[in-house]
Amino acid sequence: KPKKKIQYQQSMALNFTNPKDANGYPVLVENEETYQTQDNVSFALNKVELEKGKAMLTTHRILWYKTADPSAPCLEIPLCYIGKHKSAGGWMSSEKIQFWLANTHQHPYYVKDKYENVLRQALPPVPAYPLEFTLKFKDGNRDKFRNQLKEAIDARHWMTPSRKVKEEEKLDSKAFRGMAGIKERMEKKSQQNYSDISTGFQDL
Repeated sequence: KPKKKIQYQQSMALNFTNPKDANGYPVLVENEETYQTQDNVSFALNKVELEKGKAMLTTHRILWYKTADPSAPCLEIPLCYIGKHKSAGGWMSSEKIQFWLANTHQHPYYVKDKYENVLRQALPPVPAYPLEFTLKFKDGNRDKFRNQLKEAIDARHWMTPSRKVKEEEKLDSKAFRGMAGIKERMEKKSQQNYSDISTGFQDL
């Protein structure tokens, strides 16, 4: 059965969204970088297909959005949830990538890191991510997108700690080295004292 086309504004009901800036582009999280952006891509979910937009692949997520309407939502799919994906379509139909997600009941590492270590706030509820969805590439370029998708998933850049965590780990490391240095000097001093005492007894 063909999927029903719906107005983009109806996707406002979906809560797995990401903020956009004043120009309509997705706001990236700390340490997140862009691999590529493809135009004229549709996001198919269940029995509906959201009208054509842009699909952005980053080190952390797949983002689907439209720059024409800054008020319209940007959908996000964290790469850490992708359990399986495969190519489909082509020849007589649009090239597609089908996705199946897993472990969507918990936040990705970078979200936990942000709230627990940077903002020092309680974690928000986990969005209701779909268990499966499809990207349709109306202008082709599916294989290029999927090849870099594999690279991004293998690299696991989303596990990179935030700058704040790195700074705290650096301070902890310095403190540890400082304490270790003090301990080492005390041990050497103790050994020297013992050596002096032993020499004194020998002289007697």
